[in-house]
Amino acid sequence: MYSRYDATAGLAGSVRSRALGLHWTPPLLLACRLRRRLGAALGKLATCVGNLWNRGLALTQEASDSPTAKALRPFIPRFIRSRLNQAKNRVKSTPVRLVLPISATDDPVRVVVFGTAGLDWLPRLSDPATWRALPNVVEVLVLPEPARHPITPPRDPRACTVLIPLSEKDILARPPTVPALAPASAVVELLRDKVAFAAHVERLGLAAVCPRVYRSPAEIGLPCIVKPAVAAYGTGIRILRSKAELDSFLAQEGWDPARWICQEFIAADIEYSTHCVLERGRVLWFCSFAFERREGADIRCGIEFATMRPFTAPAAVLEAIARLLAPLDYSGPCAVDYTVRDDGRIALFEINPRFGGSLMIPENGHHLQAALACIIERAAA
Repeated sequence: MYSRYDATAGLAGSVRSRALGLHWTPPLLLACRLRRRLGAALGKLATCVGNLWNRGLALTQEASDSPTAKALRPFIPRFIRSRLNQAKNRVKSTPVRLVLPISATDDPVRVVVFGTAGLDWLPRLSDPATWRALPNVVEVLVLPEPARHPITPPRDPRACTVLIPLSEKDILARPPTVPALAPASAVVELLRDKVAFAAHVERLGLAAVCPRVYRSPAEIGLPCIVKPAVAAYGTGIRILRSKAELDSFLAQEGWDPARWICQEFIAADIEYSTHCVLERGRVLWFCSFAFERREGADIRCGIEFATMRPFTAPAAVLEAIARLLAPLDYSGPCAVDYTVRDDGRIALFEINPRFGGSLMIPENGHHLQAALACIIERAAA
């Protein structure tokens, strides 16, 4: 083995050998080089294997909720279904960590995807392809059940952690000490409650941009639409077309403006969604889509539609969004659903204080990346 003196002498010998045209590397120097290269290769291999494993988990989540899996479920024996369901739940709650190859950066960012929402959200956000194009992102930690799995430190101690909560529940539960571009809890509660949101619209004098709200049974015009005060993805919505249907509903549920909101029903073959990122009530980024309703469907629920196409939102929509959210000092992503009346006026249905599901559709991946880049830049600033 080389002593310190021997190593120095060996290095000097190497220099003399090069001067003579001989290429001899002392064993200690050669061993150091091999060790560094082997360590770098093993690190890259570990990262690659880890990302492949995490991608496999994401694809398993996606496959377990696919239409094919649901169609096969009745033909599988109950005890096997039970075991598969337990395994699926374990996979769905498993954190996913992605380590991304990136050139040297002075401002590395680690993103924590906090919670979950739609079934297809986690596979999209667990895909390395979603994050590779985003500047400075060196690591992504996806936590489907953050209550069970705490946020661990980033691999790079220099990295700034940015939190991206997905659902309204996750926004309310997010740790306040981790940087995030997200609305305040009181704002989330107001926007998720359709009754409270209607009151907010009326206070601002913007009732004309939303469907009419009926304040008593005597005001109701038919057809009308009745929605639970707090619900998502069209859950619990009823369309009442006749006096008999209205009387039956009132007999069963009673008139309770705290639980239900009753509005005019606007039949529209085309509905629109504008996705935005805001900071302190100012729109930083947006994109819009037009959706054709599925045949036989009265309204669009979630991401169910016949066709989807990009759409240029009229100035009136962006103006209404700004006027509704600026007084709330809104920050973070939101999804605004609306239609256009026959006379050209917009009818705004709701503002969801979170990402919209249509951003998670694979063909809209570049829009999702743009929204994420905007959020990360402002949260890490």
